[in-house]
Amino acid sequence: MRVSDVNATDFPDVTSTGASVFSIRPKITVSAPTGATQLAVGSNNAGAITWSINGSAKLETVDALYSTDGTNYTLISSCDDVTASDGTCAWNSVPNTISNTVTVKLLDTSVTPPANAYVFGLSPEFKIKGGLALTDPAAGVTLA
Repeated sequence: MRVSDVNATDFPDVTSTGASVFSIRPKITVSAPTGATQLAVGSNNAGAITWSINGSAKLETVDALYSTDGTNYTLISSCDDVTASDGTCAWNSVPNTISNTVTVKLLDTSVTPPANAYVFGLSPEFKIKGGLALTDPAAGVTLA
């Protein structure tokens, strides 16, 4: 790689050449869930997590993980080892971790080339809310 001054006529000696190998990492942009998203505990949500990749076709697979504290992440089993170019996965069986500060992290899990822990994307904070299933009275029953 060579770095030089764009105005080389005024400063011809301002250059640097390096022999080190480097690579440009791809960027993962998480487009859903958004800040307005509210997922219910136990629900199945097709297309709940979506992303795009910019900068490299070398990204083969990704995992989606979630956190309620921004530090500790748990794998979303329905989004394990997803083909990166798919750009979407369902979040099935949303866990009982009710929170207003949930984030999703998409992480490179490629095998060839090896995964790069610095290649990831984060969603904005969103909510996991409690779910409610009405089981009684049965449909059509009128209570007096």
